[in-house]
Amino acid sequence: MRALAIAAALAAAVVLGGFGLERIGLPRAGKGNEAAAKAAEWLLRYRLTSSSFDAGGRVLRGHCLHGWFDGPNGRDEHGTELVLGGLTADGRNGLAVAARGPTLAVLELAGCPDVLGPKVASYAIAGTVSRALVGNVLALGLGRMRLLVAAHSDRPLGVALGDVRSTLRLTPMTPALARRLGAG
Repeated sequence: MRALAIAAALAAAVVLGGFGLERIGLPRAGKGNEAAAKAAEWLLRYRLTSSSFDAGGRVLRGHCLHGWFDGPNGRDEHGTELVLGGLTADGRNGLAVAARGPTLAVLELAGCPDVLGPKVASYAIAGTVSRALVGNVLALGLGRMRLLVAAHSDRPLGVALGDVRSTLRLTPMTPALARRLGAG
């Protein structure tokens, strides 16, 4: 019984010592990096985003879906589909951007979860996110892009690239919605 108590005390000392060393040795992440990590978590939890943005005086509305799609020969293919202003562009088996297909900037503005989520996460991990509060919205600086998130929940609300700004809405995927969109 005495040996068990000594072993438990030793294990507790090791665990507490580890937490103490972590607290002393590792700097706390900046608030912008924490907000970006939470925003990336939001994006990576969803497969479907709806968006709208102004492109040269014309408002484009669309959605971006990441998932499994009916492919040729009855085989399902994994990829991302962007429907924007009535035009559809897709990348199956990863995102192959064709010469006349969507550019990375359009996919980011559309809030494509499989494109934007990992990008935001990489900035959060690198610790290079700047943060500015404008009303109830946080503007997170991610290189040339700003991700706009709700101040209290860090839920993504939009993306700004240069003078183009989009609004995003994350949509939960239901089986009925997946069938309607042709994704599994």
